[in-house]
Formats: sequence, C-alpha cells, structure tokens
Amino acid sequence: LEVEPSGKFIVSTLPLNWPRALSMREGWHEVTLGSTEYSRRRDIESSGPLRRRQWGSHPAQEFGSGIAWYVFDPGSRFIVLWLAFGNLLLLHDVTLLPFAMAWDIPHGGWLAVSAWITPMFWTLDVSRLFFTGFWKGGELVMNPRQIAYNYLRTWFLCDGIVVSCDWVSVLLSEVASASEGKSFKFVRFSKVGRAIRIIGMLRMLRGVRFVEKVMETFSTDGVRICFTLCSLFTFILWVSHVLACIWFAVGRYGHSDTGARWISEHATRV
Repeated sequence: LEVEPSGKFIVSTLPLNWPRALSMREGWHEVTLGSTEYSRRRDIESSGPLRRRQWGSHPAQEFGSGIAWYVFDPGSRFIVLWLAFGNLLLLHDVTLLPFAMAWDIPHGGWLAVSAWITPMFWTLDVSRLFFTGFWKGGELVMNPRQIAYNYLRTWFLCDGIVVSCDWVSVLLSEVASASEGKSFKFVRFSKVGRAIRIIGMLRMLRGVRFVEKVMETFSTDGVRICFTLCSLFTFILWVSHVLACIWFAVGRYGHSDTGARWISEHATRV
C-alpha cells in the first residue's frame, strides 16, 4: 500500500478489475494535518534545557483575572537563573559557616562581605515571591492577590523568621567587630551571631525542591542518573566537611580534665 503526493492510495495486490487508485476522504486530510501540526508544536515546546511542561506538568492556563506585567512566570529564564544563584549562595554559606565557627575565623574580609550578601539576597527573594506565579491544580496562577495570599499562608512565616535571623546575625557580628578588645561580652556577640545563622540551613529544603525540578527537565535516563550521582556525591562531601569541622571544634573547645587536646599533638598547621 503506497500513498501518492496527491493523496491517493496505490494498491498493487488487488484483482485486475478493481480500481488501482483510491482517493482519501476529505475528513482524513484534516485529521492528518491536525495531527502533524500538534506533533510539530509539541516538539517545539519540548525543546530546550528547561521545558515549560516539565515545570508544571500541564500546559499553562492562567487562573483568575488581574494579571499584571510585573508578575514573573515560575518557569521563566530569569526565575531559573535566580534560583540557581540562590542555591549556589546557599551552598557557599553551608560550607563556609561550619569552617568559620570551628576555626573561629575573624569577622572581616570576604567573610564580612558574604555575611551582608546573604541577608540582602534572601530579603529580595522574599519580595520576589510576592510577584511570582505558582501552579495550582495544573493551572498557572498569575493574579497578584492570589499569589500574595498563597505565599502568606505557606512559606512567608518560615522565610521571614530565617531572614530575620540573618539580619540579627549580621548586626551582632558588626557590633562585635566594632568593639573588638573592649569587652568580652561584645566578643561573644560574634559567636552568637554565627550560631544564629545556622537557622539559615533550613533553606536547604527549598534547595532540594529546586534540584528535583531540575532533574525533571532531563529527557534521558542517563543524564538523570549522572545528575543524581553528582548530587549524592556533593551531599556526602558536605556531610564529611561538617563532621570534620565539628570534630575539630570538639578538640579545640571541648572540656578536658588534663588540659591535653588532640589538636595540640596531632593537628598539622597549613
């Protein structure tokens, strides 16, 4: 059975007295063209590193009215880059903070700069979430009022507490740095401020959600498996780093009846 460009079927196995050219019905032309157009659009929509359908699992349908120009699509390139930078900043903080606390690194230089960058970025992120759409039952909600209401009753309280702790930590560290050598109580503010910043590790929950969304964008199982292995390796490496910092802090600040500490005899200065 063959098909000519004119839309006729050429049949070579029928008896001689049968017509050898059969015309296609008109309805079949419309179905064929519609299927081809749908397949072409689906291929175009699914192309690219971050596919829109992967982020929402359904085609975007705006929910409600009052859509404003300043509302961001959660699957837009800007939001994806913003979230990627936020996760890199989070990885930097959860890696640097245990090291700074265990070795009692003075508050200055890059440590002071990063201490200011963190609360400023996450404060902007809280504001950004008031203007970023969200998915609800397979529909993309872009109404500013509904976005604000949804954020206020879900993540706002947790984010507000964490960001407040970041600012308190920065202020305590600055007070301790400005009054260094004047009073032991002011020096302790720096350690208290760094301890408060540990609350910021709660953002790792949101980082896990971002990693899961990124994994959904990979179309092949091989790439997805490689990304999963890299994520697990990074997590194991980070846990080992935290345990090493804790072990060093125990050897340096832990109680000792004899005054001997393992870092005095076995630690190597680098």
